Amino acid sequence: MSGKILYIEDNSMNMRLIQVILRRTEYEFIGAESGLLGIEKAQQEKPSLILLDINMPEMDGIEVCEKLRALPEFTETPIIALTAWATENEREEYIKQGFNDLLAKPVNRFVLLSMIDNFIGSKAPRSGTIDKPSPPST
Repeated sequence: MSGKILYIEDNSMNMRLIQVILRRTEYEFIGAESGLLGIEKAQQEKPSLILLDINMPEMDGIEVCEKLRALPEFTETPIIALTAWATENEREEYIKQGFNDLLAKPVNRFVLLSMIDNFIGSKAPRSGTIDKPSPPST
């Protein structure tokens, strides 16, 4: 269960945090500091999953997602929106706009890794939230 993860983020501290989280995993980290560079790196690297910051100058995460989804090679690639302004209602809106899920900042390491595993692991859902364990049977 390995693959490339592209993180498109203009904030270097946020970029470094995700890089550190992924360092001890089987995933290869690729970073891009802008939306345009992120699209270019996605086309070059063909990542298994894309983490995409919403608030970026020049081209925001929603526009980047739209441009990626317009490319045939990224119609099925999981794209997770990252934002400091995340609510349950917004999650559904982001999914309607082409994202597979939404992750709130500051990023919780365990939630991030579970979400990544859900999307690019063997039993990956296409969109929605992290699978919750079934209640114990009585």
